[in-house]
Amino acid sequence: MLAGSLAVKMVQAALVAAIAAVVQPASQAAEKLVEAGRHLAREPQAMQLRYFAALHDAASERSSTIAFPLPTDLLAHSSRPTTGGR
Repeated sequence: MLAGSLAVKMVQAALVAAIAAVVQPASQAAEKLVEAGRHLAREPQAMQLRYFAALHDAASERSSTIAFPLPTDLLAHSSRPTTGGR
């Protein structure tokens, strides 16, 4: 009985260690994403540069299709009816 409970405790300890090994990097990754979001909020040009870098990477892959995401506010401005002679 003692050997069985020792084996169970060893398995539990190994499981806790494995979970900690997965959770810690995920937590660090989430912190990095938050940090990146804050940086992009302070420097909007950085997002544009990142967009161009991703576009450059996609273009260098010999792919025949590249999708261009358009901001929805850009589309909203183009669909407004114009008034007056301007």
